[in-house]
Amino acid sequence: MTSALSIGLLSISAVFYIAIVFAMYSDVRSLTIPNWTSISIAAAFLPAALMMDLGFVKILMQYGIGIAAFLFGAIFFHFRMFGGGDVKLLAAICIWINPGILPIYLALVAIIGGIVALAILAMAKLPSAALHRVMPWIESAKGKNIQLPYGIAIGAAAITLPYFIAAFPVPWNNFNFF
Repeated sequence: MTSALSIGLLSISAVFYIAIVFAMYSDVRSLTIPNWTSISIAAAFLPAALMMDLGFVKILMQYGIGIAAFLFGAIFFHFRMFGGGDVKLLAAICIWINPGILPIYLALVAIIGGIVALAILAMAKLPSAALHRVMPWIESAKGKNIQLPYGIAIGAAAITLPYFIAAFPVPWNNFNFF
């Protein structure tokens, strides 16, 4: 791999991770994920895929996975389990993920989402005024209509997935992640 290609992939990876971290931050602060984060993540896959010589069919398949993830997320949106930003972020990230490890990613999202939910329920009981200034929506965790920033789980699972796969390799992973 040439140094120019390495720098290009590194730059694209930076866009990917910065957009995810900003989406997570925004979701914690306001329960909203800006559209530009999901668009940046989805759009950044194309130049990365071209640099890695994935081929037209593989690129289309990956974007198809993103569309399928969007439709899957729309079910959660319909039942008010995810917000619209969460669905778009999930779909954009799924474009980057090998179909063989996609179930692992979704399991990580579910596990991290459960941990986030428990943490938020615990934090909602704290009388901290500073916490309520940073996350004014946390008051909703005391009632029946609990709103949770699932963007945290979606983003954290994407950030930790490469490390998880490195620690626990799966035999069916025959595609370079990122």
